[in-house]
Amino acid sequence: MKALYDHALHHPGVSYIVGLALLIAISSRLPFLYGYSVLFLVTILADATVTGAWSPVPIDSGAYTALSVVFIILGDLRYFLLVERVTRPSEPLWRTLLFSAPITMVMPITTGILTRTVDFMADTRVLYIVYESAMGVMVLLLQYLRFGRRSVDLEVHRWVREVSWLFAGLYFGWALSDVIILAGLDVGHLLRIIPNVLYYGVFLVVVFWRAPASMKALR
Repeated sequence: MKALYDHALHHPGVSYIVGLALLIAISSRLPFLYGYSVLFLVTILADATVTGAWSPVPIDSGAYTALSVVFIILGDLRYFLLVERVTRPSEPLWRTLLFSAPITMVMPITTGILTRTVDFMADTRVLYIVYESAMGVMVLLLQYLRFGRRSVDLEVHRWVREVSWLFAGLYFGWALSDVIILAGLDVGHLLRIIPNVLYYGVFLVVVFWRAPASMKALR
């Protein structure tokens, strides 16, 4: 009985499960951009806690690797979900997810296959560079071919373009930094701080601060 009492599924498991369910329920009843910001703010803080310097999860553990992948996927989803939703505001959220969820999985699945079939992709730094470069290109292509062509008005069009360039730019920043690190220059680690700050600290602020009033009222 004590083993059951001491089990992580009891504590903190119940707190996490119930808290997450409540967070999703509250977010779903807010205007879209407010609910989106709350939900992904919690997600990015959880990501920073697990993958940052204060992580309670051992970096060489399977749990750390699995959680890192989950947070990468959620981090990409916040871009695709946002731009798909705000450029098709009349569509229900489930229709937005029909596009944003699968497109988010393209890069993780592709690079996962490559790491098992291409020898040089076994190098973690090379994996990072390929993923980051491809994601940056993918974001800009979708901005040009899909999102930028269907914004509801000029103000929304400019906002979506800003968000897209910011998201693509931080990925290109990571890729450049990793190329420098792979070349044996330690300054690449210092340069990597810039896209890290954009990803963890700036992105959601820019999304909300620069959003047109019409988008803040979107349900």
